[in-house]
Amino acid sequence: MKESLPHIVFVSPYPPSMVTLNEYGYHFIRAFRRSPEIGKITVLCPQLPKGASYETYAEEGIELLPCWDFNSVLAAFQIKRQMRKLEADAVIFNLQFMTFGEGKVPAALGLLAPWLCRRQGLPVITLLHNITETVKLENIGLSKGGLAAKLMLQIGRVLTRFILKSDLVGLTISQYVGIIRQAYKVKHAVLLPHGSFDLPERIQLPDDPDTYNLLAFGKFGTYKKAEVLLEALPILRQRYPHKQFRVTIAGTDNPNVKGYIDRLQIQYRHDPDVVFTGYVPEEEVAALFQSATLIVFPYTATTGSSGILHQAGSYARACVLPNMDDLARVVEEEGYAGEYFETANPASLAAAIGRLLENPDKRQDIEEANYRAAAALSMDDLVNWYLAYLQSLQTKAPGLEVSFMGKSIPEQFTPIRQSHAAGNRALTIGHAQWSDAKGLQTWHVLRISGAFSAGSIPDFKTLFDDLKTPVSGGLYLDMHEVERIDLLGLNELIRLHRYLESQHRKLRILCAEKSDLYQWLQDSGLTYFLRIARTDHHDAAEIPNEKHTQGKQEERIQAGTEYVKNIVPNEAGSR
Repeated sequence: MKESLPHIVFVSPYPPSMVTLNEYGYHFIRAFRRSPEIGKITVLCPQLPKGASYETYAEEGIELLPCWDFNSVLAAFQIKRQMRKLEADAVIFNLQFMTFGEGKVPAALGLLAPWLCRRQGLPVITLLHNITETVKLENIGLSKGGLAAKLMLQIGRVLTRFILKSDLVGLTISQYVGIIRQAYKVKHAVLLPHGSFDLPERIQLPDDPDTYNLLAFGKFGTYKKAEVLLEALPILRQRYPHKQFRVTIAGTDNPNVKGYIDRLQIQYRHDPDVVFTGYVPEEEVAALFQSATLIVFPYTATTGSSGILHQAGSYARACVLPNMDDLARVVEEEGYAGEYFETANPASLAAAIGRLLENPDKRQDIEEANYRAAAALSMDDLVNWYLAYLQSLQTKAPGLEVSFMGKSIPEQFTPIRQSHAAGNRALTIGHAQWSDAKGLQTWHVLRISGAFSAGSIPDFKTLFDDLKTPVSGGLYLDMHEVERIDLLGLNELIRLHRYLESQHRKLRILCAEKSDLYQWLQDSGLTYFLRIARTDHHDAAEIPNEKHTQGKQEERIQAGTEYVKNIVPNEAGSR
């Protein structure tokens, strides 16, 4: 495929920098390098301490350009100055509220960078991993509550408005999209999921491992509290005296709670089965997860989609999770699974671990579900989401269309074959024709019923090759009878859209107006590059449902024209 974006610039932490989101940036940007549609990639990353170098992580196709200082009030202006020297086609920011500094002032001023780059006239997408509206500042060490917390929230809202100066702001959780759209009255906040990291070789665990290695990973001391896992350890030892347990605390202090890990190490220095690894370099992460039996989330709050959850899926490990709304929402939307416990309750955590210990089949089912979820929405898939949005920003032309046309494809629809998938899913494949201003139009038609998720659509190329029908329009995807669509279903839509786009064809989605399906498309933000087509309202009962026959070809083409001739695209992507 021809390169459509010769040069993308990313602003992101990158290993060996230890700035938050460095590991995400590493996998995220490498996925873009694998796309044939992208030429050059430049990463504007933070300066490293004296003696350190990015050389270990350098690779062909990615230029690492350290140009801003973590904890500096000038970071945003350093990025802007560097951008002036680059001939870029688009800029993508990988951010959270502490990306540019531990201190409040440098962290805040750094978040002006997307706005400053946007003023240079470049398309800017900002991926924002957390939002102030859902984070209690005392949980992340930025405030002790009271008046100071209220002031910080107000500052956070001001900064969010600057971030929203980007052409597009992606949030990793659908709930966040709704919150930002409602709070700031914008339409260009969209769902851009976290995505899973590279899938390594899968290493299966035995039914009853010799040692149950309980892994907690991240930056500790604020909303990640290792104590709940450490206090669950003696409960497990007492309950299962013939089992061997190890607790591995992998990671460092949260910058706002320095000395936290050191204090725990002193407290547990005499217990050989409590291991503190310190900072884990990227090249050692695989071995860490593969040595784990269960991934434990000792969270008291959440600040966005969890990278640890997606890593657990990549390594096919079961998770033990606190039952919190944001985390449970991500687990449900992305197809992951886990065993839940009451937040900050060691006895409840021990009981949850015990349930998986006593039921290895259940643990293995969770491992399988997590691995499937990670494979179904990889970083490579996520690149398609970004490229679809970037194309829309560049051309200001939508790639998808949604039509509201009663309850049926125009009546001259000719079914070719039917197939039934797993569960209650079913496919009907065919084609339809009608005349419009461009002459006779022939479209493939794919009717789907039941749940719409990963694997709902067969291999695209094989599917269309089998139809043996010349097509000048594209594909109608009739989703009137779709009962629900999840995040993996949205990914299927974008994959289908990208394939058709490569064939110079369009995807037109047919669904009922005001339906749950269309509302989900709205809430996800796909309608930012999805054109909504309007038609006259007709009683579905008036539309004959008989098959196309040669003798009624012209009559039915004319009938179909009456249903589609009034399609008028709304403006897409308005803010």
